[in-house]
Amino acid sequence: MEAAAQAAAAFEALRRAGAGGPAEARVGYLVGARDAAFDAPWVAAGHAFEVRVRVDGIAPPLSRYAFETPFARGSISTYL
Repeated sequence: MEAAAQAAAAFEALRRAGAGGPAEARVGYLVGARDAAFDAPWVAAGHAFEVRVRVDGIAPPLSRYAFETPFARGSISTYL
């Protein structure tokens, strides 16, 4: 889930830059998770993997994203 939150933060910075806004990092908070499913009980430190996020809804300052990794999926909500 932390990887999904980090991917969502990177996506938001790129989205703001694409809209002509600042792309610098902002403080954000992971405020919720839903429908999370995990296919592995743990992931080894240093293990590289891909994380995909998709915007499910935005009502600033709240956003919701669907996420998927090779071993987990669900949705997260963030406050930026």
